[in-house]
Amino acid sequence: MYNTTNIPKATKRVNISGDTPPDIWMSMLDSYGKLQKFHVRELLLQGTRKETNSARQEREVEYYKSRIEVLERFNISTKTKILKYIPSSGTWYICGEYADLLRSQSYLNR
Repeated sequence: MYNTTNIPKATKRVNISGDTPPDIWMSMLDSYGKLQKFHVRELLLQGTRKETNSARQEREVEYYKSRIEVLERFNISTKTKILKYIPSSGTWYICGEYADLLRSQSYLNR
């Protein structure tokens, strides 16, 4: 398992659809409010831990390592990102910097 103490802060809420690869898709809004969709090639569980939210409620949180496909120039490349999942609410977040995903184009939106 991955060390869950060094994971960057969750920065943006995303939607994940699909059950198993290769049918997993991630969608998020860019700064203009346009929906961007990305294909998730891999989604691997890296670890779980208990966290306390702002209302001081303890909840179980899962961290996943993902490989997300994007179009850069004329090639499809993959970016590795950490995703945070809260099973009690069913919400997903991307951890750390995500601007590189939005700078490159989602090949689905081309």
